[in-house]
Amino acid sequence: FTQDIYRIADMLAKQSDLRVVELTDYLTHPKVSGYRSYHMLVAVPVHLSDRVVDITVEVQIRTIAQKYYGDDVLLVGNSTNALDLANSFTQDNMKISILTVLFVMVILLFTFKSAGLPILLVLTIQGSIWINFTVPVLTHTNLYFLSYLVVSSIQMGATIDYAIVISSWYNELKAEMSRREAIVQALNLSFPTVLTSGSILSSAGFLIAQITTEPAIVGIGECLCRGTLISMFLVMFILPQILFLGDGIVERTRFDLKVPEVARSAHGTVYVNGRVR
Repeated sequence: FTQDIYRIADMLAKQSDLRVVELTDYLTHPKVSGYRSYHMLVAVPVHLSDRVVDITVEVQIRTIAQKYYGDDVLLVGNSTNALDLANSFTQDNMKISILTVLFVMVILLFTFKSAGLPILLVLTIQGSIWINFTVPVLTHTNLYFLSYLVVSSIQMGATIDYAIVISSWYNELKAEMSRREAIVQALNLSFPTVLTSGSILSSAGFLIAQITTEPAIVGIGECLCRGTLISMFLVMFILPQILFLGDGIVERTRFDLKVPEVARSAHGTVYVNGRVR
């Protein structure tokens, strides 16, 4: 690929025993005939018996396709498709991530009627995804970008469900008891749901990674298993602390939606068998 030409030229320019004299980029500015290549004039030190002489050498760097098929080359196939996807992945993924976070915050905003609570929940949700995909970076493990897209979507949906369960119980219970008792009771009520759902999802990911031989599917299974366990840990151990400490922010940013009541009337006959008090 053309990008590899610049990479090779940069590697040559950084060699300590070579000195770049002149660079001519016919890739960016091709000749009238259509000729495209990258030329480098480099000075190479040659050690003679009594002195060192710099010999100027011209290096022409071209792609393999240009070498065999000339300058009028169109590359097709899986390799070019993969390159296009890899080049567009960073920008597209950034846009998708930002839009997803905004949509999630809007939904949570009107669900819990608080501007602060969606921020606290999104921190937990996105944190679980970031931690999950930090592992391949630290372990220097290659990961298919499609695996990232699939797993991040599934993990975000699962973590949102877990976070909403605990938050809903906490908001309901803190009206009847102290905040500390409410968060403990919310954990007790949410634990079976989170544990059951998370165990099934992580087990499915583990089995997929162990059974299949396709590298892309293996990556999905491993990331899904690890990500679900991370989400369960953050939701059960970190989110309660965030809800407890950030309760003041949640309450100060709470609002009420005034929805007009619709008057309803009905008529008919009611039969009662027994006493009415």
